[in-house]
Amino acid sequence: MAISLNFSNSHLKTNPLDQGSPGDAHLRLTFNKDSLFANDTLQVTINLGTASSPVKDIYGLRFSITADPQALMPEKSYLRLNNSFFGNKGTNMLGMENIDPSSGLIRIGLVRTDHQNVSGYGTLATLYIPVQPVLQQKFYPTSLEISDNKQISYNEKPVPLYISSDTVIVKKLGTGINNIATSGLNLSLFPNPASNEITLTYTLPKAGTVNFKIMDMEGKQVAMGNSGNQSVGQHQTIINLAAYGIAPGIYIFEAKTTDSIEIQRLIKR
Repeated sequence: MAISLNFSNSHLKTNPLDQGSPGDAHLRLTFNKDSLFANDTLQVTINLGTASSPVKDIYGLRFSITADPQALMPEKSYLRLNNSFFGNKGTNMLGMENIDPSSGLIRIGLVRTDHQNVSGYGTLATLYIPVQPVLQQKFYPTSLEISDNKQISYNEKPVPLYISSDTVIVKKLGTGINNIATSGLNLSLFPNPASNEITLTYTLPKAGTVNFKIMDMEGKQVAMGNSGNQSVGQHQTIINLAAYGIAPGIYIFEAKTTDSIEIQRLIKR
């Protein structure tokens, strides 16, 4: 199908939005919060259709989202597919995500695999985009610009959709965290994805303690610890994920000293 065949790494240009009319079924991006702070995660719900205006006879869709890299970290975004009227992941639906970190462009594609159109409404997926740990301005009014969309039936007949997005204010924290450098630790997590434990490798530019924190994609803390006082240089620390009872999923791993902070995405199998 055209949705999957055109979804290649080499095709990263942005084309205009093909906008339907307000009377068509809606494809809408909604945000979990009205305001966010440094180190938060923007949770974007991708909704298709409503009870009063369901989408009809759709087979696949694609669209691009432009995220402001000054406020957000699109290169660390993660797309989680929902089982919905559109299909079930791995059974009759595929999802694709392609990211261009330099431009902040996130390209998303969803396509069915059973040669059957579907009609209905619901939440198709959730996109998680971390907020930058260091913000240069006091606040950023932020929206996700949508472009380059295409939605079709199985026989590739266009399906009109009215597409809209949400807005959020990204603010600096009041704790001074925005004055902390993010490049001093050279943190790596191995293996990632991980099953029962991970090994952290990091470099301390000066003696001190590294505090570790693991949060789920809604910002809830699920584990924490510290390295104890360590000397200058490279160190390794092993964290037993099983001991914390961390369920399989996507998490945010934060390593922080008095001078540095680094955030990475952690996948627990």
